[in-house]
Amino acid sequence: MTNTIYRIINFLVGCSLVLLSPQLQSQGNGFDFGKITYEELDMKTYSRDTSAVAVVLNEFGDASFDLENLNRIIFQYHVKIKILKEAGKSYADFEIPMSKRGTARQEIVRNVKASSFNREGNSWKETILLGKDIYTENSTEEYSITKFAVPDVRVGSVIEVYYQLETPFTYSFIPWRFQWDIPKVKSEFWAKYPAYYQYNITLKGFLNLTKNVAELVRQCVGSGGYSGGPSADCSLFKYAMENIPAFKEEEHMTAKKNFVSAITFELDRITQRDGQVDKITSEWKDAEQELKQHENFGVQIRKARNVFEDKAKALREKENDPLALCKSIYDYMRATISWNEEFGFLTDKGIKKTMETSKGNVADVNLSLLGALLEAGLDAEPVLISTRANGLPTQHHPSLNNFNYVVVRAKIADKYYWLDATSNLYPFGFIPERCLNGQGRALGETSAWIDIKPNDKRRTVNDIKMRLSDDGTMSGTASINYYGYAAYTMRNSYFGFSKKAEYGESRTSDWVGLEVKNFTSENEAELTKPFIEKIEFTLDNNTGNASTVYLQPFLFDRTEKNPFLSEERMYPVDFGAPPEYIFLVSFEYPLTFIPEELPKSVALALPQGGGRYLLSVTNLNGKITISSSLSLTKPVYNSVEYHALKEIYSRYISDLQMQIVLKKK
Repeated sequence: MTNTIYRIINFLVGCSLVLLSPQLQSQGNGFDFGKITYEELDMKTYSRDTSAVAVVLNEFGDASFDLENLNRIIFQYHVKIKILKEAGKSYADFEIPMSKRGTARQEIVRNVKASSFNREGNSWKETILLGKDIYTENSTEEYSITKFAVPDVRVGSVIEVYYQLETPFTYSFIPWRFQWDIPKVKSEFWAKYPAYYQYNITLKGFLNLTKNVAELVRQCVGSGGYSGGPSADCSLFKYAMENIPAFKEEEHMTAKKNFVSAITFELDRITQRDGQVDKITSEWKDAEQELKQHENFGVQIRKARNVFEDKAKALREKENDPLALCKSIYDYMRATISWNEEFGFLTDKGIKKTMETSKGNVADVNLSLLGALLEAGLDAEPVLISTRANGLPTQHHPSLNNFNYVVVRAKIADKYYWLDATSNLYPFGFIPERCLNGQGRALGETSAWIDIKPNDKRRTVNDIKMRLSDDGTMSGTASINYYGYAAYTMRNSYFGFSKKAEYGESRTSDWVGLEVKNFTSENEAELTKPFIEKIEFTLDNNTGNASTVYLQPFLFDRTEKNPFLSEERMYPVDFGAPPEYIFLVSFEYPLTFIPEELPKSVALALPQGGGRYLLSVTNLNGKITISSSLSLTKPVYNSVEYHALKEIYSRYISDLQMQIVLKKK
């Protein structure tokens, strides 16, 4: 999809867009269309972010129930954008998704108005979007898209767009996204709805509002308002932010929507005019009861118990130890059902069809595992999870739509084990990295939020031994050992090749300056052991007559660039699993050579035991020994810890680029 304004706004992720009535300007809301200044036209860069390809000069939205028809909501949107660079021209392309439920209930875009303004000599020219250039595509049965492109857009243009959209889906009030991937000078949003509607309102992100006003509008509905019948008041909320920085994605972060500054609304209850309260948001006990009776959750767990009754009984008779029994069932289920790469905490095919095809989605696989464990008499429960890419689940109230994954947690002798049977490459008790996302909801005898913590580190140990011969040639061996989450990553890559030789060719092609004489791997399928690569090599950048030898000691899997580039970072650094990188290098050289000044040893530590970086360099009797170790103890570091983390990474990566120089006597 193109880099559209609507894509950036991202009004709807699982919600319906909503629009306002055309009385917005007459009520003093927003800003006037077409009032462009020469200062805006002559603007070359945005002083707060000179790298910006475009900047939102002003943005206003107003969402309200249609007071003449309370079965629809109207949203009115108005934005003015300055195009600063060629790449910024894509922000003139608009795509507006419109939800629909058949032909009777669908959203409608109305009153689209768009223009570009360009400086021409001592004046300026307005180019107006024509109605014939607005079109709608019926993309799916659930939504269609209204598309248009602002005409005559150039570098230097100011573009302005206004439209309305009305929706019959009144349970989904509009969210408002203050932050885009370009900066904004100002963004303001008003929300107005009858006071007998009560929403849970959440401000997401790390930016502060510059306006946060709540007002009561008396008798806006009924005899004192626009429609007939008993009168009612309205709640009016006004929110604004100014000088909003662009949201820039960096490495080691979870879903973008967790951190982008936005306002969201979720309907909690409706108080009818006769005083009756319709509770919309359920409690967890209600959600649990619903899941227990759900055809694609609780019913399938019970079916799985019946399907695996004989197998569970046979394994139980064979294994007296509960832990051994749990491992046997886990191994059996992984060998019996494979994952089709589809997510979901509800089954797709159901247990019967899953067994027939030996394949299913996450819930088909893991609820089958759960049923078998329960039938074997083991203590196990499902845990609902939202994956790292899916965003953090809402904890204020039950919202099952937040989840897209389910795993099993087994309790044996007062110890808990995470179980996920979607891959044959997970060792027992291993929770996938995609699931390391804050907390999950355990649905056992008691329902509770539980921390999802990694089982292990992402640990790599490089053991490199090199030797410089009298004739100036250099050779060596290396053993690269991968543990925990690093081992899973390498095994997943290894088994992605049809032939072992192809994997070796893929790995060795990355090592520039080395001539690999032999490459082997070990423990490929032994999941409780580290995945090991062994290399025999020579360095082809040295000649026998060289009087000067240059040695790069860290030859394999060397990090070249600091992943932390921003001066400030408001959102956490989330590794998933804590990383640990160890290099052990020994280099023997003839005493006819003398090493120039060697790097000094280093010892740096993060505050409060958050990790450390150690570098040790020694030279004794023709042998240089180098030990480099970066070890972090936590999976997540907050914004206060960011600067120290960035600094320790900077020093670690700088030292990885070191070069040792040896000269003949």
